[in-house]
Amino acid sequence: DDDDDGVVRRERVTAIDVLPRDTYYGFALDGNHRFVLARSFVVTHNSRLIAELRKIAGPAHQIFHGEGTEMERNTSYHTWKDMMQTAVEGVVANKESLASEFGPHVDVLKSVFESLKLPDNPKTQAMSGQARAEQLHKTMLRMLRRIAQPGSILILESAQWLDSASWSLLYAVCARLKGLLILVSLRPGKIYPLEFYQISNMPTSRVMQIEPFAHEAETAALVQQASGLADVPKDVTAAIHRKAQGNPFVTQEMVISLIELSYIEQTNPPRLKVAEALAFIKESMPRTVQALVSSKVDRLTAEQQMILKFASVIGMTFSVNFLAKLLPKETSRDALEQDLKLLASTRILRLVSSPSNMLVYSFISSFVHDVVYNMMLFAQKRKLHGEIAAMTEKEHGGTRSFYPLLGMHFKNAEKNEQAYQYFLKAGSAAAFNFANKEAKEFFEDALELVQKTNNKGTLDHIALERKLGLAYYNLGVFDHANEHLRRGLEILDIHVPASASKLSAKAFKLPTAQKKRIAELEWAAKREAVLLLVTLARVLYYDNKRTLAHYCVFVGLKVAKGNPQLSEELYPTAVLTHAARKEPLLVEQYIQKGTASRQTSIKMLTDLAAGMYSSGMGRWEDAELSFRSAQDLATEMGDKRTWEESTIFRATAYFLKGDVRTSVRYTEEALESSRSRGDVQMQIMALAAQARNLHVLGKHDDCEQILARELAPAFKSLGYSDTSMAMNYHALYAAARAVANDLPEAFEQATKCADIVYSTEPTTYFTAFAHVTVPEVYMRILAAARAPGGDTLLAELGNLTKSRLLSLHEKMLSQLKVYCDIYPIARPRAALWRGVACVAAGKSKDAQRAYRDSVDSARELHMLYDEALARYYRGHHCGDKGDTDKSAELLAQIGVTWKADGGSFPAPALYVKKK
Repeated sequence: DDDDDGVVRRERVTAIDVLPRDTYYGFALDGNHRFVLARSFVVTHNSRLIAELRKIAGPAHQIFHGEGTEMERNTSYHTWKDMMQTAVEGVVANKESLASEFGPHVDVLKSVFESLKLPDNPKTQAMSGQARAEQLHKTMLRMLRRIAQPGSILILESAQWLDSASWSLLYAVCARLKGLLILVSLRPGKIYPLEFYQISNMPTSRVMQIEPFAHEAETAALVQQASGLADVPKDVTAAIHRKAQGNPFVTQEMVISLIELSYIEQTNPPRLKVAEALAFIKESMPRTVQALVSSKVDRLTAEQQMILKFASVIGMTFSVNFLAKLLPKETSRDALEQDLKLLASTRILRLVSSPSNMLVYSFISSFVHDVVYNMMLFAQKRKLHGEIAAMTEKEHGGTRSFYPLLGMHFKNAEKNEQAYQYFLKAGSAAAFNFANKEAKEFFEDALELVQKTNNKGTLDHIALERKLGLAYYNLGVFDHANEHLRRGLEILDIHVPASASKLSAKAFKLPTAQKKRIAELEWAAKREAVLLLVTLARVLYYDNKRTLAHYCVFVGLKVAKGNPQLSEELYPTAVLTHAARKEPLLVEQYIQKGTASRQTSIKMLTDLAAGMYSSGMGRWEDAELSFRSAQDLATEMGDKRTWEESTIFRATAYFLKGDVRTSVRYTEEALESSRSRGDVQMQIMALAAQARNLHVLGKHDDCEQILARELAPAFKSLGYSDTSMAMNYHALYAAARAVANDLPEAFEQATKCADIVYSTEPTTYFTAFAHVTVPEVYMRILAAARAPGGDTLLAELGNLTKSRLLSLHEKMLSQLKVYCDIYPIARPRAALWRGVACVAAGKSKDAQRAYRDSVDSARELHMLYDEALARYYRGHHCGDKGDTDKSAELLAQIGVTWKADGGSFPAPALYVKKK
């Protein structure tokens, strides 16, 4: 269908459709969970589906219900909190079994459930932000396993407002807990989180797209259900269908209006006043959702309208206690509770399970809440937001989980300085827990207020730009990271060129004016400058812009001159940029300086950089020592992200030297860890590494699953812009499509990879896979072009010729030669594909020389897989059976099996030039 993204399988239903009963009851019988994800193209269709689910499930199944809200979209686990609060309080009341069931860090739950009476564990309080976030995720999952017994139903409405931690937990629940039915509803959007795609493509998931009624018969069925009428005249259903335009929510509200205005008498059985109802529908019935809700509110008493409007300013969900404090003093508590019950009966509000014996209500849907909120005058809303902010600050001002709420209320009250400070605090708290999506949004809220406060151009403003840039960097959105980091530097009057063409390739020189400006900076400003430059250098490094990355390091060292503590911040990145510039003596100097630092974080990052450098040079023992040291230091610091990054790069080293199975094991460990933290960038790195491993092991179906269901959404929909990872992704996709014999797609993906290679500088060692895979794909296509039907293939590729294909291959090999001068690990494969090209051109002596170079360099670098590959081709093309046998021996040693027909690599016979 037109709007499918090619990644998620969807079925289209209307709101009157009822899911087969096995969707609801089968999960309780077979022990497997079912996940139903409903996407509604017309607002509030989902409510109908959820109502049907409640009716069919009945009292036999425990239902946990939560709803995302726009106001709390950046508050960790806010939907799960509403869903679990009462049950969690019941579990925590039994303190004797807590420690044995949930471990010593159960007090971490207090960061979500503030009312829990749990003693603080000093070890929990001392955890790093990342470690606390991981521990909280695990404890929330254990708690759900405890309270949601098999046969339970979990309902999460308005999931478009879920925070990243909530999506991460939802994925874990779907993947690990059995015997549950999980229903998630959300409005359609252009961008969904990675977990959306991961869950949607699970075999036990069902994705439904709920659409308007196309036929009057569907409207008639809903009218009958909602009214209780045994028969509805066709004229009435036709009028409702036309007025509601197929929207089931509008249809249902129209029926409720007919009941409330007595056009449908609630006798036994109900009776419809046909003529009066028809006249009202045609002449007076509102046609939009907003108008229907507004008219319903207008029919309430003045006191009930005031209660609704005050509640809407508090938020989607509100406690009666807080609402009572906000209302005028003369409002009676008994009258308030009676009015709230009445509002619940009219389907404007609903009673939520009461946490801590407090009455809590919620609007029936976020759409109804928005309509009520927008019925108020701006001045009235501003005044109420101010009062709510003051009350909340007095009660919870020092509680981190309330920072976002306080920022929002102060902003809407136009108290910009207070809002600015709370958004800064909220962003810093989120960044501490490595909740980068939420940190980014809080910092953007604060940045919006810079112009309305006295903070523009201050050190706080500079730090805010840096923190926002860092959040984008951690999300893999490098273009936005680059933008904000440069803005921070420009405030300091430090300028980094947009292009390397303006810089000398060998020696950099600072403009005199910039030297003077740097000399005048205070220590705090210098610190901000160094941190900005370090982060920008890393962005540019992974963006394969080594000259600009190195320029940032160069300027940073000038800024930090005379201050050892600031200079140390630059050492790990200096290792990487000097390595990319082929300056080994300077690399070793900065490794020594960094590993001698007293700051554990500097030692850790220097070890990581040293491991990357050693991997690129093929020094596997040095790489192993460096990566293990980085992992140990990351564990000591509770730095989960650096531990995962070190583990992925360590796995990559094993992959490069041929131990693919060990690479699989380490990569899986990093993937599991990053999933538990909801770290998208680390997940993408780990998934790409694992897909690469599976491809080489010949597990092509598993490789395709990762590419299509997890990596494709990341690059198509999430705004992910890490150039190094994009290069590897396109190369891997090209190789996978070539194996599947989808050569047009393979050629397109190889071209995308090659375009990135040609437009950037050889910078990162781990893009070796991309550099050596593009020539392989070109050779596969050449082999197919020489087979019967080859002319048809070339026509599909835009009338490509064999000579043009060889030219593209040669161009990529020339680029690969430059890359090999920096990172020797690519030499065996570069020589191999040059040898294959020589065979294809009938140049047997040149082919023998190239194959010899490939085998010799692979042996010198101890790259068993590459040696096996080179011997495999040389044995077949040069007639050396000893090479063929040795290749099989090496493959058996590293546990890799190749298909005899050339499925893993093109069959050598395909390249022999026919006379």
